[in-house]
Amino acid sequence: MALLKDARALADDFCEPLLENKILGQMGAQFIEAGKFDDARSMFNVALGAFERLGAKPQVAVTRLNLASLEMSLGNLEACRSHVIGAEEIARTLGLEKLLAEAASFRASLCQLAGEFEQAQHLYAQALEIHRRRNNHIFTCATLGNMAATSLEMNQFDLAEARFGQVLSLASEAGLRRTLGIALGNYAILLSRRRRFDEATL
Repeated sequence: MALLKDARALADDFCEPLLENKILGQMGAQFIEAGKFDDARSMFNVALGAFERLGAKPQVAVTRLNLASLEMSLGNLEACRSHVIGAEEIARTLGLEKLLAEAASFRASLCQLAGEFEQAQHLYAQALEIHRRRNNHIFTCATLGNMAATSLEMNQFDLAEARFGQVLSLASEAGLRRTLGIALGNYAILLSRRRRFDEATL
């Protein structure tokens, strides 16, 4: 955190407001890691206001998604939704696919929490299409995993198993060991739900 403060001071000295406020966003992330959520929100909001004044729309969208993530983790779902909508509008106007996918995933998570599983699947599918097009294996696996979990909540066991299978295959091919470990655990839960206990404990 001290290094980030020094970097912000240097950016300020050299009149680099865009860099200075990107550093504020990084400081917000550091506060989250430290469990200082009010400080994180304040830091993100300062950066958001500055980016809006500078007309730095991509950074506005990124900061709104950072705030959305924070608010979701704290259970402030309406605040989360507001930031996601704001970020999505910018991302769609500017054609920022990565941010569009992130916004779709946030909206899907909100739908999932509200029990709106069909809409959640639709939104995850939108995000999945973008991640596949961008050849981003990590986010493709994460999104497929979310879709599998949603299918499981809907008692669509065959579909959930197929999607977990896709995650396992892609994570294995791409060498994503952490993702593979998480997927194996989730797959074991699915097998237990299907009362296939011998397979789940292999």
